[in-house]
Amino acid sequence: MGGGIKSGTWNLVVGESGLGKSQFCINAAIHFAIDKKRVAFFSTELKEDDSLSRFIAITLNTDIDSAERYRTENSVLFAQAMNALGELEISVHYGNNIDVIRTMIGVLAEEK
Repeated sequence: MGGGIKSGTWNLVVGESGLGKSQFCINAAIHFAIDKKRVAFFSTELKEDDSLSRFIAITLNTDIDSAERYRTENSVLFAQAMNALGELEISVHYGNNIDVIRTMIGVLAEEK
């Protein structure tokens, strides 16, 4: 990645469907937030439920199918993952309207 992700920059990850972009970005978002970095996660493909399952899977170090099961059963593990995620400062945004995304980026940049 040419030296990695630099602090204070906006980074866009693009590619064909099914390559793992969202999984990579969610994993990076969680780890940056754990390191007390400010994180904004924008998804134009994933629905909120799918994204939540991926956040839970990474938090619990499990696969997405297990995370889905924990979420639908409202298990203790699900509650633990939600508590852990609630401690992290990750601003999550959904939608594919480029004007909305530009506006959110502007708002977040002003908060910086």
